[in-house]
Amino acid sequence: MPRARIEELLLRAVEEAGLSDGFVQVLELGDFAVTYKAAGLLAEVKSLLAARSRLRTAMLDTLHAGGVEIVSPSFRSVRNFEADRPFIPA
Repeated sequence: MPRARIEELLLRAVEEAGLSDGFVQVLELGDFAVTYKAAGLLAEVKSLLAARSRLRTAMLDTLHAGGVEIVSPSFRSVRNFEADRPFIPA
């Protein structure tokens, strides 16, 4: 999946979580995975824990809706599956 597409989806998730001035960083280029960080500004600090949960929920929902499957980097070595079958919840 192109990095630009992932960034687009993660920025959409930041907006859906109610954060402003969203940004995405590439934190790590692993052997089998890329680690991204999505964040934004929270106007009301009292709701920090709820905002973190909303952001993570929005990230999962947005990525899955965008056709991005999220699995462990070791997924292939543990379980056989068809290469064209995505593992995205219904």
